[in-house]
Amino acid sequence: MDDDRVCLFSSSEKSVTTSGLTFDYQVDSSFETVRVWVEKYEFGMKQEEHILEIKAEIEEKGTLLFTKEAMNGGKSDSLSVIVLSESGTTTESTAEMSILVDGMMSVWSENVSEIDPTTGVHVLGSVCYSNGGSLESLSSDFYADFETNRSELEKYDVAYIIKSEFEK
Repeated sequence: MDDDRVCLFSSSEKSVTTSGLTFDYQVDSSFETVRVWVEKYEFGMKQEEHILEIKAEIEEKGTLLFTKEAMNGGKSDSLSVIVLSESGTTTESTAEMSILVDGMMSVWSENVSEIDPTTGVHVLGSVCYSNGGSLESLSSDFYADFETNRSELEKYDVAYIIKSEFEK
């Protein structure tokens, strides 16, 4: 599986991958699909429910791969989601979105807590943008309890929150 990840990170024809994260999962055979989506927030206010959403069939073990790539000479970013199975097959469910970032600083962070994918919706990561000031990652408390700590998003001009849910 590690060789697949290295290959995907280094083989982009459109642009150079500027950052990414992986989420390895293991579920029992009763789980058939994973749903991954991205929500957009501006100054802490939800703008769009699902600006990017994919649903893919899964095996018991696999990896969700997220990459953020600079596009158009650094004036926008593209976020891609890929679902890989342990057997080495790649699910055809891949999606991209354009994020206008001209002149903004960004920070990419991930949930570093232990996640049980079988227990509902989880926040896996974020890409946050700001026009000024210092920029820091979202706290571990944010990832542990999104609803209670949602106010952390107010300090960013734009924030994209990556969520997942494994389904039977």
